[in-house]
Amino acid sequence: MKKIKQDIFENLKKQNTKPYINFLSNNPNFKIYKYRSGNDRNIDSLRNNKLWMACSTTMDDECDCGFLTIENLDLLYENLCKLNTKFVEEKYSSLIKEGGKFLQKDTFILCFGESSNNEDLWCKYADNHKGFCVEYAIKDFLKFGLLPFPVVYSNREISITNFANQSKCNNIFDIILQKNEKEWSQQDEWRIFNWRHNLKLNSTDTGCLISVPHPTAIFYGNNINKKTLFELKQIANNLNIPLIKEA
Repeated sequence: MKKIKQDIFENLKKQNTKPYINFLSNNPNFKIYKYRSGNDRNIDSLRNNKLWMACSTTMDDECDCGFLTIENLDLLYENLCKLNTKFVEEKYSSLIKEGGKFLQKDTFILCFGESSNNEDLWCKYADNHKGFCVEYAIKDFLKFGLLPFPVVYSNREISITNFANQSKCNNIFDIILQKNEKEWSQQDEWRIFNWRHNLKLNSTDTGCLISVPHPTAIFYGNNINKKTLFELKQIANNLNIPLIKEA
C-alpha cells in the first residue's frame, strides 16, 4: 500500500490523476476510518451524516499544510534590520516568522485512517478507547464531490525555495499531502482538503460541518461508557449497519 500511495502522490504532482482513478476503480470496497471521542457533538454529527472540516492551523501538527523549514529567512531578517532599523518592529518580525505559514490559514482538511485498529488513532482521537471509529467506503465520497487522497510520509523538508521553483499543482500537493515520517507515519492518513473561499467561510472561521456519506460500520472502543454505546446502537440500527467492538 505504501508504494501505491507514493505512486499516486508523485503522479498527482505531475497533474496525472490516472493512478488515483485506477486505484478507486480497482478497489471499490476500500474503506477509510474516522476516529471520534464519544461526546454529544460527535454523536449528533454521526446521526446527521456530518463531519467537521478544520482549518489546518488547528491540527496537532503545527507544520500541517505549511513549510517544514524556511530557508535563509532568519538571515534575511537580520540583514534587513541592519539596513533599516524600522524592520525591528514587531509587525515585520512577525511577518518573517510566519512567512512559511501563509497557506495554512486558508486550507481546511478532514482526516481519516486506513484501518479500524490503529492504536495511535484510538488513543489520540477516540479518547483513549472511550470513543468510536466510523467506517466509510471511499467510493461513496465521490457522490458528494469529495476526494480522499493518501498522505505520504517523508523526511524531506519543504522550503520556500522549493515552493517557488515548482509548478502550482506540484507544490500544493507537496505541502498538503506530505507529512513528517518520523512523527506521523503511524497514522496512515487519508485526507480531504478544501479552501476557505470554496467553503464560503469568514476569515475567522476555524472549521465547518460538511455532509458525508452514510457509514458502512461503526466500531466502539473497549472503554466506552454505556450511554454512548446505547446511542451508537440506535444509530447503527437506524442505518442498518454493523456495530462492532474494536479488535
